[in-house]
Amino acid sequence: MPEPARGLEQFKDYIVEGKYKLAMLDFEISDTAKQQLAGGLEALAPDGFTGCTTIKRARQSDHFISEVFMTEGDGTVLYWTISGQIVGSSFRMINFTYNDKFEEIRGLIY
Repeated sequence: MPEPARGLEQFKDYIVEGKYKLAMLDFEISDTAKQQLAGGLEALAPDGFTGCTTIKRARQSDHFISEVFMTEGDGTVLYWTISGQIVGSSFRMINFTYNDKFEEIRGLIY
């Protein structure tokens, strides 16, 4: 598995800590969309998560990375996919999804 990207690890730390608005800062979408995404996560897990496990990490180039990871806590398990550009030690998020169905991400990890 390739080395982790520091900025992406920071995103995951914010998610685990329930700091969803901070997690969205490097996502290049409108502020309204960021607030909606953060609000949706707050509704699912208002206090964040107790853990985060990287399932698969792939570097498409020196400047682009994708991951599949899972978060869990209080009976909620979410499976995430995320992709973005690496610029130095920062991470510019391009896309992410999450859901509670493992079947949705199974094909990405095998």
